[in-house]
Amino acid sequence: MKRVYTVGVFDLFHLGHLELLRKAKQCGDYLIVGIVMDEAVKKQKGKWRPIIPFAERYAIVENCKYVNEAQCVPIFHFPEHILNGGADVIVVGEDQHHFVNLDKIPQEKRVTLSRYEGTSTSSIIRKIEDDFSKRIKALEPIIERK
Repeated sequence: MKRVYTVGVFDLFHLGHLELLRKAKQCGDYLIVGIVMDEAVKKQKGKWRPIIPFAERYAIVENCKYVNEAQCVPIFHFPEHILNGGADVIVVGEDQHHFVNLDKIPQEKRVTLSRYEGTSTSSIIRKIEDDFSKRIKALEPIIERK
């Protein structure tokens, strides 16, 4: 049985996340997915992230049909047990350069996937912020009259 591992935040789960998991599963028979915990995400991406709390992100990933096993990842790294034989293939997204021990993945085990061309967590957040700003501007004349 070929064991595959990938890791991510999976905040605001979208089609890009689903595609990562689908493609990772195609690399083997058993997919293990690490989900980065909230405190590490806050340190890396800012105090407003993640938007979806860890327990919910974990449940979403764990219940995806491509995933055989979900694991907690306390910091942005690939766990030692995975690097030392826990997986035959380690799938990395090309945007995961911030993982501290990325260089420890042997080249023969590593599969790098291109970033999904479409929805991303950052683009969802930008859209919400832009829409909110437009709504506030539309309300300004009404607010000023009062």
